[in-house]
Amino acid sequence: MKFKRKKRVQAPLPNARYPRADECFDTGKTARIVPALRLPRANVPPPGTEPGEAYAQQPAAGAEARAEPLRVYCADYCPERAEVREIADLGEFLLDHRPEWSKVRWIDISGGNRMEVIERFAAKYQLHPLAVEDVVHAAHRPKLEDYPGSAEAPGRLFIVARLVHIVDDRLLDEQVSFFLGRHTLITFQETRNGVFDSLIRRIETQGSRLRNNDASFLCYSLIDAVVDSYFPVLEHYSLRIEEIEDELVEYPQQLTL
Repeated sequence: MKFKRKKRVQAPLPNARYPRADECFDTGKTARIVPALRLPRANVPPPGTEPGEAYAQQPAAGAEARAEPLRVYCADYCPERAEVREIADLGEFLLDHRPEWSKVRWIDISGGNRMEVIERFAAKYQLHPLAVEDVVHAAHRPKLEDYPGSAEAPGRLFIVARLVHIVDDRLLDEQVSFFLGRHTLITFQETRNGVFDSLIRRIETQGSRLRNNDASFLCYSLIDAVVDSYFPVLEHYSLRIEEIEDELVEYPQQLTL
């Protein structure tokens, strides 16, 4: 006798005995919300698109979901002097140049209409089109690319890093892009998350190692701050694993198992 397998229908289960795994863990005492981890979707150009031109034809990845206003910070410093300011007029700032006394200029861009802003900075600092495309479609793995200087554009080191942080008990990740030149470092962040705030305080502190070193040391320090941001996340999930282990011992249920 043959049995027909019933077709499995996936539907919301508001009256089910056990809630779904992405909704909560029921320990018998409290229901704790555990959101599901959703991987970001990459906004990539269609196959056959000419390299380096896709960024001028498509919106930035995640631009619709991002509601943060544009924020641009500029830090000019040398061992004797430092000046950190938030840029109010972007057009006027792009017409200006690094002051003669400044040995290092760091420009940090976050939020806003990334499409328009990236294009304006790319034109000002002659950023390589392939690297600019990677900034707009911010779904890349960490990498490092060297773009040698030429008669048309200065040489720059392009670095992509991934930053993770927890917001409302959800694990979020975003791309941080670095353009390193001889005296100028430009960073693009998807959101203003405060990971680099400690670096700004170190720049403002006279006698600090940042003030006494070049732009490459600043880039190293920023990447080090990105790496350090992973440890609170690891600690968070380490504690969560311990809680789940306790639930398995004290309140073993089908859902937890």
